[in-house]
Amino acid sequence: MKVGIVLSGGGIRGIAHLGVLKAFSDLGITFSHISGTSAGAIARALKKSL
Repeated sequence: MKVGIVLSGGGIRGIAHLGVLKAFSDLGITFSHISGTSAGAIARALKKSL
């Protein structure tokens, strides 16, 4: 099954997304698609590079 996640924008929320994505990863939850807007897009780019 394919599961995607969308990250919102808004300053500090973009940084908070990194913690949420890390927690999902630690639990073994993966996403086939990740997209975001504004700060969420930056978090997405950082997650890809980690």
